[in-house]
Amino acid sequence: MRAVILAAAISISIGAYAPTAFAAEIAEGAQGAERADVLATWKAGAGKIGDASATLGGEIPSGTHMTAGDRAVRVVLAKAPRCSLYLSPKAEMFIDEKTDGTGTSLVAHLVSGQLEADIADKGAYTDVHVLGKIIDVKVTGTLLVVERVKADTDYVALVHGKILVNVRKEVAEAIAALSGSEGVEMNSRQGLTADASGLGPVHNLLGRPQIQTSSASEHSSLQSQGDTPAPDSSWDTSAAENSTADGGVNGNSAGSGVEGGPQIGDHDVDLSNAGNDINAQISSEIEKDVSNEVTNQVINQAFSGPNPLSPPPSPP
Repeated sequence: MRAVILAAAISISIGAYAPTAFAAEIAEGAQGAERADVLATWKAGAGKIGDASATLGGEIPSGTHMTAGDRAVRVVLAKAPRCSLYLSPKAEMFIDEKTDGTGTSLVAHLVSGQLEADIADKGAYTDVHVLGKIIDVKVTGTLLVVERVKADTDYVALVHGKILVNVRKEVAEAIAALSGSEGVEMNSRQGLTADASGLGPVHNLLGRPQIQTSSASEHSSLQSQGDTPAPDSSWDTSAAENSTADGGVNGNSAGSGVEGGPQIGDHDVDLSNAGNDINAQISSEIEKDVSNEVTNQVINQAFSGPNPLSPPPSPP
C-alpha cells in the first residue's frame, strides 16, 4: 500500500515529569474543567483563537479553530493539564470531545500544518485521538509526529511509546475499498504513510522528526527527517517545546520581553531562593564598594597627608 503523508504534522509525547513541574497548570486545568465548553488554554506564541488574536491564558472552547502565527505555539488541555499541543507556524486545528459507552475521548483535528502533542497523562480522558485527513491515531502513551503533506495524504511517525493507527471511519465508509480495513499498531521509532488507498507499510525511522518552529526557517518534511540518520541524543529533544519555552505571544517572553526568557507560571521556574540570591549579590557589591573606598582613602592619606610617604624608588 502507499504510505500516507499528512501535510500537517502532529507530535504526541507522553512522558514522566516531576509532580511540581505543572502544579500551576494542574490547578488552572481543574478550573477549566468546570467550564464544559472550554477544552484548552493558550500558553505560548502568537496566533488566533477563532477570529480573535490569542492572549496568554486565553480560553479555547470546543470546536473553535486555532491558528498559529509565524512561530510555533503551545496550548494546554483543560481536563488533562499535563498535556500540551504544539502547532507549527500557520498550522490550524480544533479540538472537541467524543463520548461513548467506554468514556470520553479528546479529539484533536489537524486542519493544516503540523501538530505535536506532549501528553504526560490523559487526565480525565479515556483516550486521546489525533485526526488527519485519512488517519485516526489512538494514543496509548507515546510521543509521535504527524504531517499532513497534502489534501489526501498523511504521514505519522512514532518517536516513543505505542499507537494504534486506523483509517478514519467516515473515510472508510466513503471509499468501498477501505471498508473493513484493519488498524496498524506502531511501536517506537516507526512511521507510515496513508492516503485514499489506505494505510501504507510500517517502516523504521533513522532520525527523530521535528515539527517546524519558525516560518522563517527552512524545514524538511517529517518523512524526510525520519529517513535521515541522526544521533540517539536527538530523540529526546523537542524543538517545539524549546521554541515555546519563553511563553511569548509575539515571539518574545511575556515575562521578560526578551526572546528566550523564562515565563513564570508557564513552566517549573524555581524562585524559592530568589530573595537569598539577590541579597547575597547586593551584599557582595556593597563589600566591593566599601573595600575599594577604604583602599583609596588609605592610599590618598599615605601619600598626600600631613606626613606623606616618599614614593617608592625606581627599580634598578
